[in-house]
Amino acid sequence: SSPLPPSSSRVSCAVWRPPAGSVRSDSVIPATPCCRQKGEGARLKVNATYSLENLTYLHNSQSNGINHQLNALANLEAIEKWFYIDTTARISQQNNSAFGPQPVDNINTTSNRTDVFNYSLSPYVKGLLGSDSSYLVRHNTYGVQTKNADTTAGLAPGLSNSTTNEWIVQLKGLRPLRVFNWGLDYNKRKAEYANRQSTDSEFYFGTIYARIGVNLTVSGNIGPESNNYSLTAQSMVTHGVGFQCTPSAPPSVVGQYDQRLFTPNYSPLLNPPRPSSQFELTPTSVVS
Repeated sequence: SSPLPPSSSRVSCAVWRPPAGSVRSDSVIPATPCCRQKGEGARLKVNATYSLENLTYLHNSQSNGINHQLNALANLEAIEKWFYIDTTARISQQNNSAFGPQPVDNINTTSNRTDVFNYSLSPYVKGLLGSDSSYLVRHNTYGVQTKNADTTAGLAPGLSNSTTNEWIVQLKGLRPLRVFNWGLDYNKRKAEYANRQSTDSEFYFGTIYARIGVNLTVSGNIGPESNNYSLTAQSMVTHGVGFQCTPSAPPSVVGQYDQRLFTPNYSPLLNPPRPSSQFELTPTSVVS
């Protein structure tokens, strides 16, 4: 356990936004005790930070409140070198609707602010098939729980309770010294929402890699894709090409172009020289 300072306090100027829409200034004293837990064992790693934000307003005491804030993750190697579990949990306060007031913190009171709990649970297995291929089977569950996002008065719908389940299956060749290599990918994803239609997507494709030289590899992929993101089911055969240039001296460059279901997109990645720091440039563009 790694305790942080018991609390941090300051006097700030706040803006009170009552339901009638009038604006009134106030002073607030925030106090935020915090604790941190970090541990690393042979098979388990845990890193968690929790803080309790206590806001005391000098004039508008009805706005006094407590906000819980959490950022935690854990990684477990349940069966040595085969079965793993990753999990995360996060509690924060966010703006519910893009059409309401947009405070950057919890000091300015507004009905557009809500508690949000995000969590994820990802068990997976990975290993080798023979001496020249690997496999990965992973199931991801992502959840979002909000305190009052669906009942915020006078605002357009914003955040929603949701649960997303995703399957990922990968098979890859492990022949780095060969001219050709291969990969197979499968992804199935379903997101369910409390106040709107659920979405489904599925794709699977194969990829062939070819080494043109010692430092240059090109690839091509093809496979079917389907989803109902536009409220109606649609599908097509997607395809793409890519390259990876890794000279002995940086920078290295990786690029990918895909013709996806909605529109073409490309994502170059540049790793410039970084003798004393790590830096990556990864623009992603969608061609309309």
